[in-house]
Parts: sequence; structure tokens; C-alpha cells
Amino acid sequence: MGMSDVSHLSLPAAFAVVMVAGFAGLGMPAAFAACDATLRGELLPDPGSQFRGFRIRPTKLLFFSLDEIREDRGDRGAVTFQSFRVTNARTRFPIPFELTIHSSKDCPQELRLRVAGSDRDGLHYEYPLSGSKQIRLEKQEFERVIVHWPSF
Repeated sequence: MGMSDVSHLSLPAAFAVVMVAGFAGLGMPAAFAACDATLRGELLPDPGSQFRGFRIRPTKLLFFSLDEIREDRGDRGAVTFQSFRVTNARTRFPIPFELTIHSSKDCPQELRLRVAGSDRDGLHYEYPLSGSKQIRLEKQEFERVIVHWPSF
């Protein structure tokens, strides 16, 4: 079969044939992969903070950040995967939370959940509570995050 024997195929049709063949060989395409999960847990005060003279109290605003832990050539680092701003009406601990994660990217294997709290919105330096915890979304565990007075 020579080049003159090949029937003419339009460029869009040829592209469609190549895409279908590629998807059939690879299974689901990466473009359709997604991360849909719900992270549930509660914030608890650091029990040792009262002995250091700091009283941790709930704040009106909670800022959660899910940071993807990555390793590149032996160096570990964190990149923000998703973040949330939550209004808190609780005046006592524990403070329950539920974060609904929707991303077009795959769920990261290892995440660091960070939380900071304040009574004021916007960029400022005063965050009277903070905490963090390593988590894995696939485990679907109830997460307990210890919060403390931030150290500088």
C-alpha cells in the first residue's frame, strides 16, 4: 500500500482517531482525573499552653491550608494544594471542621493540614492560634489537630 492508496482524512478526523486510540490504550485520560474528598476533624487546644502562660481561645475566622508534600532530588517541600476560609461560631474547644476538597488534579499522597485563626480578616501579623498535622486523604480518618499559641 503506497501513499497514493491512502484515502484522504481531514486533520480534525485524524486528530480524533489518534486521541481515541490513545485513550483506549491508556484507560482514563489524565484530564478527567480529579480529587473529591471530605476532610473531617476537630481543633483541640495544646494542653501544655496553660502552663506556659498562654490561654488559647477559639477565634472567629479559621484559615485552613492543605499543602502537598513533594520531594525533588532529595529535598522535601510543600506547595499549596487548596485553602479554605471558615467562619467559626464556636466559643469553646473542640472546634469541629469539615473541608470539601474539589480539584481537577489527583489527590496528593501526602499533605500537611495547616490552620491559623484570627478575629480579623485580611493580611495582618496577629494570629492567636495555629496548628498543623500530616494527613493522607485516602485514609478518610477523623483528624484531631492540636492548636497552640504561635511561636515566632
